[in-house]
Amino acid sequence: MINWDSNDVCDQDLLSPDPEKQAKALQHGKQVSVAFAWWLQHGVPRDDGKGTGYPDLQIVASALGSADGLSQFPYVREARRLKALRTILERDVATGSSRAVPFDDSIGIGHYPIDIHACGSAPHLRASKPYQIPLGALLSASIPNLLAGSKNIGTTHITNGAYRIHPTEWAIGFAAGFVAATAVSLRVPLREIALTPSRLRKLQRDLLVQGQPLVWFDDVPVNSPYFEGTQFAAILGLIELRSDSLSLQPEGVVSGREAAFALGKMVALKPSKVLRNAGDLASLGELEWSSLARFGHGAERKHGAVKRGEFAKWLVSLYRLERTAN
Repeated sequence: MINWDSNDVCDQDLLSPDPEKQAKALQHGKQVSVAFAWWLQHGVPRDDGKGTGYPDLQIVASALGSADGLSQFPYVREARRLKALRTILERDVATGSSRAVPFDDSIGIGHYPIDIHACGSAPHLRASKPYQIPLGALLSASIPNLLAGSKNIGTTHITNGAYRIHPTEWAIGFAAGFVAATAVSLRVPLREIALTPSRLRKLQRDLLVQGQPLVWFDDVPVNSPYFEGTQFAAILGLIELRSDSLSLQPEGVVSGREAAFALGKMVALKPSKVLRNAGDLASLGELEWSSLARFGHGAERKHGAVKRGEFAKWLVSLYRLERTAN
């Protein structure tokens, strides 16, 4: 089983509606694979410099459940893709930042280079950055309740080259199953989950509880006590994502400017008279919990420096309480 561009086959008749043409295309693919295997056995220059070929390499007939030892069907690198509510574009994943463009409706993350085995000259491809998987890319733009669950989501030919890789597909599949189950349990159309903020946030919270990351932080793993809080606070836009790093530094001390930004965003999400006076925090340096005591919701019972991980958990608690109170 070899995934190498040396045994790629670019034969349009693999998709032909004519069964005879399709059969010939499949046989052509097998011939290329067998020829490549022969070359590895007899013609490839050896790494040790002692002639050519590795005769010990053999096709094992029983390995793939076929009579000839080849796969029962070819691996098609690029699937047919959904015309989705949101199409992921090259500029979304190939950015000048340390991360791809953030998606408010993220239901997972992934990272892989934009890898396209061209049938002609290789295209110039920019480097992709660690990206998110938007729910809108899994939902059809025109067909109610049609949900994609693999590399057939709403990407372009270019971005499919990154999103098609297996770990991203697994994250897509996990989220797709969760979205479908949620829609069934609530008895609502799939699209209503994506387009109703409260339902979307509930779905994202549930995914986080299951250990599905939605935002890239390379220093807050799934088993961190800060995982759910930092992830959800970032989804809400309460944490500024760094452009030069994937790190959050959860044990680092929050600055007054960070706190003012977060509480200002909180007011935009849910107007609150209590939080409107947070602007004066911006002039402070490293923050103490005593500076946040006037906002209540548990801050008045905390002491010492405000660490980012604990601050994110407090913000999420504040968000939920403020929504309930208003």
